[in-house]
Amino acid sequence: MAAEPLISIVFPLKNGMPYLRDAVASLAAQTYRNFEVSVQDGESTDGSLEFLQMVRGLPSMSLVSEPDLGIGQACNRGLSRCRGQIIGTLCTDDMFEPHAFAEVVRAFEQHPRCAVLFGSVRFITAAGHPRRLYITRAFELVRFMQCEWLADPPTA
Repeated sequence: MAAEPLISIVFPLKNGMPYLRDAVASLAAQTYRNFEVSVQDGESTDGSLEFLQMVRGLPSMSLVSEPDLGIGQACNRGLSRCRGQIIGTLCTDDMFEPHAFAEVVRAFEQHPRCAVLFGSVRFITAAGHPRRLYITRAFELVRFMQCEWLADPPTA
């Protein structure tokens, strides 16, 4: 792997306000700066596009807005524009910790045969206060292929 591998973030989006601001801020706050963001928008009508067109402070962002058949097609379209050696996803109601990308690069350097990497999830309230921490389970290929490795939403 390159000394500073390029990280590509696929960012599917449709009407992501008001959470979009925090998601983008979490990208801008990354300490590891060799990344690109591939935004695939499904024709938002809530100001998301206008907000993204004004974003500064990201190393690189491509933005395409067109009709799609949902998040799967949006992810595939965004992925087709990625150039990175490491690829991740971000949804509009998600945020990365500031050192997330640096930690990902370090983990792949320490485990060069690793193909997939995922971590814990910190749930927060609508006001941004911590709610609970979800610690990921041990990796199981079948569960991963069935998308059962995702965190369960917090209960009330």
